[in-house]
Amino acid sequence: MNILLGNGDGTFQTPVNYPFVGAETGSAAVGDLNLDGKLDLVVANSNCGEFDCPMGSLSVLLGNGDGTFQTAVNYSSGDFGANSVVLADLSGDGKLDLAVSNLGPCSSSPCKINSVGVLLGKGDGSFQAAATTAGPTLSGTVSSIAVADFDRDGKLDLALSNRSLMLGNGDGTLQDPQNYNPGTNDGVSEVVADFNGDGKPDLAVATGPFLTVLLNISASAAQDFGMGATPLSPAAISAGGSSTSTITITPMNGFNASVSLSCNTIAPAATPSPSCTFNPNSVASGSGTATLTVSTTAPHVLSDMPTSLLRPGRFGWAAAGSNLLVGVLLLGVPSRRRRRAAGLALVVLVLLVAGASCGSASNSSSGRKTGGTPAGRYTFKVTATSASPQVSHAADVVVTVQ
Repeated sequence: MNILLGNGDGTFQTPVNYPFVGAETGSAAVGDLNLDGKLDLVVANSNCGEFDCPMGSLSVLLGNGDGTFQTAVNYSSGDFGANSVVLADLSGDGKLDLAVSNLGPCSSSPCKINSVGVLLGKGDGSFQAAATTAGPTLSGTVSSIAVADFDRDGKLDLALSNRSLMLGNGDGTLQDPQNYNPGTNDGVSEVVADFNGDGKPDLAVATGPFLTVLLNISASAAQDFGMGATPLSPAAISAGGSSTSTITITPMNGFNASVSLSCNTIAPAATPSPSCTFNPNSVASGSGTATLTVSTTAPHVLSDMPTSLLRPGRFGWAAAGSNLLVGVLLLGVPSRRRRRAAGLALVVLVLLVAGASCGSASNSSSGRKTGGTPAGRYTFKVTATSASPQVSHAADVVVTVQ
């Protein structure tokens, strides 16, 4: 494998050769295999000699990000004579996988394809062992493989240049091949594009003397959207606190309508119950995010009564005792004016005793909390709805009020 770095003016630097265990390179593919932001290389080696094609191999060269590559690591292609390789996330886990066509135990030319091998990526630049798929209709030389969601079910499929289509199951496995547009000339190269603007991937296949355009006539899948909700954060709050979740709307099959959001508490019933709000309360064009906020009510504290004025201290009790003593003495004096003064002293004493009693009652209730959202584990149902087309999806989120 020779790497020629570009100078940016249409010229290239001197080739740098990277040796690896393998011969008769059939094709190469590029992608970020270990998710480090640097491009890596995969090379398919048929390893075919003059008279036979031994077990094929795939050489993986991880990139250093500066135009150089690490030493190749080789994997079996799962069958004889690896010919064409392509990178795609066939298992839907966000990691690139390898799909390779194998010629099989070929003893005469031209060799015919015998199997397709899939090596699931681990996300660190390494791969699982190849799982091969073969079928009675899988024949003809494959010079290239194209990847697209041809039946628009959200799962990637493979189109082979020998006029075969293998639909993906979304888990890295493939269905039996289907022949399309049978002809006497196998394709040598193919590209995928929407040539007629109907939103479906079409194929253009070069067959040597001809160029064949194959329009996708599969039925359009119903428009829909996906909905996701992150867990409420924080997961536990005190009454009066709030928690948030991110709601994500993802369009499917050309969906581009507005999606409205709503929320309600489904358990437990409580008064006052938590409330839900969205910002924004709808997602335009069927794609975007909104923030869900769950809010709770804080309890209120009973206010303290100002009883300090009613609670006599030592001086107050001394004054009360003096008044009582004066009253007793004065009651023994037969003067009308003195009897009136003694009666007034008794009234003051009664008022002081009553004030002390009220102060004690007030102190017993001051500082007590009442109301607020009760403690418990609350579940909320978040619903996303589109009016046209009529589509609705829901998800549950949970928060604990302590």
